[in-house]
Amino acid sequence: MDKRNGTLFRAFRSRKIALFAALTLAMTLMIGTAVSDASTYFYFKTPSSGKTYTAGSKIPVSMYAGGVRTYTKMDAWGNPESTTYEEMPATLKVFKGDTELYSQEYKYTEPTTISTQFIPKATGTLTLRYYARSGGLTDDSQTLQDTVKIKVKKMKAAAVRNVKPVITVDRTAKKKAVITCDGAYGYGLKVYRSTSRKGTYKLIKTLKAGKLSFTDTSVAASKVYYYKVRIFAKSGSKTYLSKKSAAVKAAKYVPSTDTSALHVIVKNTSGGVKISWTKNSKAGYYLVSRGTSSDGSGDVITCNGDNELEWLDKEAAKGKTYYYVVTAWYGNDEKPLVKSKPVKIKVS
Repeated sequence: MDKRNGTLFRAFRSRKIALFAALTLAMTLMIGTAVSDASTYFYFKTPSSGKTYTAGSKIPVSMYAGGVRTYTKMDAWGNPESTTYEEMPATLKVFKGDTELYSQEYKYTEPTTISTQFIPKATGTLTLRYYARSGGLTDDSQTLQDTVKIKVKKMKAAAVRNVKPVITVDRTAKKKAVITCDGAYGYGLKVYRSTSRKGTYKLIKTLKAGKLSFTDTSVAASKVYYYKVRIFAKSGSKTYLSKKSAAVKAAKYVPSTDTSALHVIVKNTSGGVKISWTKNSKAGYYLVSRGTSSDGSGDVITCNGDNELEWLDKEAAKGKTYYYVVTAWYGNDEKPLVKSKPVKIKVS
């Protein structure tokens, strides 16, 4: 046999093998489940921007959810046999300026129209924002998809008689209680206070329209208080009052343990100076520093884990005055989460 023909035959045979391998690989890839993202279209069908509504009325909202993750099973020839859908979240949020007034999450699978409604309790220009997951196989975050602005006017004065406002109360400091109403429909508020839930409630503040929050600075740290509010609306010579809100308790003041503060206690013990502090739920670790300056500057003396909330400083010199500072950190971040105020102590 001609050497050239033998070479050609071997080359042809090698190409046949390579072609067969490629086809086999392609068939293997086509069989099973292929993953893809459907088209992503998210927008408000209603309401439309610029439309005016009345506070207290039901505003119908519909949002088109047109993008989902699809999981398609393919046959041996690459044709789809079936398609399934993964559940996806969508969220409607309503803002007045930068203040969030309302939020509701919805779940859907196949592309659909989400129909819902909300009742505005504030007046003026409100912004509706539609958040949804627009794709990506590992990204669970929701991104802003569409925005609509509407106008809301106050309800008729007489209509407030059917309204029962809702309030929250926060004890933010020893002599502060913050009372916040979820909405006054364009009118003013009257704030009442009592020292017992079923006791006599006295009027302590009248708020003009647009004011939904009041800080009561006449409270005592060791006392418990209860608050109620009601909406008042004037029309001509008449004044209409809403139903009173449910009573909300303001408990005795307890130092905050949230991300906005670290409450630090420093005291002398027989073994040294004991430093303890409140837990911060977001902290990964704490740094404790000691210095002699009232501004809190000093050297770090220990690094504690997220559940180690005290330290005994055995190196503090007797008779000397120190300032201790505790700083909470997330983890490996370059910036601290929160830093306490310097706490002064004279070692005895």
